[in-house]
Amino acid sequence: PGRVELVRLLGIVGALDPYKHKELQLAVMEAEDKVGVHHPADLLMKGVNYNSSEYYPAVALTALIRLVRNPYGQHAPFQAMFVQAITSIFQSLGVKCVPYLKHFIPQFARIMSSSGELFGFREQVFQQLCVIVSIVRHYTRDYLQDLMAMVHEYWASPKLFASVLSLVEEIAVVLGDEFQPSLASLMPKMLTMLKKDSTTGYARTARILRCFETLGELMDPYVQLVIPVILSLITEHPPLSINASNNAGFSSPSFSPSFSSGNG
Repeated sequence: PGRVELVRLLGIVGALDPYKHKELQLAVMEAEDKVGVHHPADLLMKGVNYNSSEYYPAVALTALIRLVRNPYGQHAPFQAMFVQAITSIFQSLGVKCVPYLKHFIPQFARIMSSSGELFGFREQVFQQLCVIVSIVRHYTRDYLQDLMAMVHEYWASPKLFASVLSLVEEIAVVLGDEFQPSLASLMPKMLTMLKKDSTTGYARTARILRCFETLGELMDPYVQLVIPVILSLITEHPPLSINASNNAGFSSPSFSPSFSSGNG
């Protein structure tokens, strides 16, 4: 009898309460939803058939997103390589990579916020985002809000400025007029940068004006804002020479600013 009671007691102690277990599962899922964390295997492999040509890319992407989710783990020095590998898979898939974007672009944004300048990870992400945008083309519109949030967040970073502008250019090229509202929110920052640029040789000014050239006709609504700033640069900084075409590139792709300072 004693042994029977002992076994019964052990069974009660060790038994899993289904109700409590369900409560715990729901709590974990709610916590993950709040921080935007999901299990990559559940997201990427869902609905992928073993015989499908997308099966192995999905397996590889699942493994890679597990790795990039932890920027401080033992694989931290290789984070930039993981992002590059993801882009390479996207390149091989072409537009078939579009269904995977919803799992990676928001994830990149979250990881960039927590990674700091770790191993040049942010710069690599911006560079690879340029490639991804060129692959998915007009599908970029579905992630424009996430991409522009990253642009605004890292706009003031000296190390990332060139990469951020490259992403802006790539988005503008693929979306055309659809990019106009986003450009409107970015233009004040560009003009402020032109007015306050103190970099050697006015490097940021040169880069912004090259960006204006790429934007082409998208710049037309801002002619009256940009031309006075450029004229101000010429008059206030005599060593600075700016060579532009008659229309300064607006409505024309011929805008080719050139900068030199000092006696050079």
